[in-house]
Amino acid sequence: ASRECGDEWGLALSYSNQGELERESGRPRAALRLFERAQHLMNRVGSRDDLPELFRRRAEAHLDLGDVDEAAHLVNQAMGLAKEFSNPLEEWNCCRVQSQIAVANGALDEAMERASLAADGFKSIGAIFEEAIAIRHQAEVERLLGLRDDSARSAKRALEMFSDLSARREVRRAREVLSALDDSTAVARSVRAM
Repeated sequence: ASRECGDEWGLALSYSNQGELERESGRPRAALRLFERAQHLMNRVGSRDDLPELFRRRAEAHLDLGDVDEAAHLVNQAMGLAKEFSNPLEEWNCCRVQSQIAVANGALDEAMERASLAADGFKSIGAIFEEAIAIRHQAEVERLLGLRDDSARSAKRALEMFSDLSARREVRRAREVLSALDDSTAVARSVRAM
């Protein structure tokens, strides 16, 4: 029986990881189907420790689909579970997702507060990759707030961190933030020239 539980737990983690790959590849609906399978198996074997990450991943998929209310509900559940299980990595991931939800709701000051809190939290536990993701998100929020210099500084910091980690996909994403800053400057110049 314990081998069967181990096999189902491993399969649940596999579904969760496959779901994350689907979400990162722009297929949030496929991701949600895999996350549902993962949760079913986790519930079946009584594995609750992995639920904070799974709920947070589900929240991100719903956010990708524009279902902000469901994303907020799920990330709040994930945050509660992360605190219950003393999982600071997931607490800070949830904080970052809460910032993304705040952006979707147009609450940019709250988004900035949550992004900064997430970056500091990741730094405090030595989670460099996640810290860089939070800093990149912070750069996006700063850009939306019109804090161009701060945004450029944050994006460059994230770019440097991702480069040091050889995280090519994330290097590209940090460059996209910098490019958006350049584009907004070019648009502003053209508007002033009118």
